[in-house]
Amino acid sequence: MYLYTSNDPIIEASRGLKFAPFNIGYPKLKEHAEAAGLTTENKWELIFDFSAKNHPEKAFCELTPEEFATELKDIPGFECDEVAELYFDYPIRYGGTLSDTPPQSVAEREAGHFSIGTSAQEAQASID
Repeated sequence: MYLYTSNDPIIEASRGLKFAPFNIGYPKLKEHAEAAGLTTENKWELIFDFSAKNHPEKAFCELTPEEFATELKDIPGFECDEVAELYFDYPIRYGGTLSDTPPQSVAEREAGHFSIGTSAQEAQASID
């Protein structure tokens, strides 16, 4: 599954999923993404698996860089002079220019936010 998400993605009760960064470009993609309020930061790899507590095997993995390819699409009937373009970059290991270090989750970046792993005691201590 090629994924773009501006939020930390969550899965539950899943098995055998493969994730990779969004890989499709088409004419006007940048214009459409900006009009929709999408940023170029893609949190595709910050997956939290709710079912991990109940199942010892991991429900997902990342697509290997060798299996990854970008796809530039032309849209029939979509008249424009622009060529297909990528808007969402991806990590160096997949051939992009972004750092291979995942972006920070909301919980890591913003004080006062908790992650799913935050205990009740930690949450209480952070607001006292």
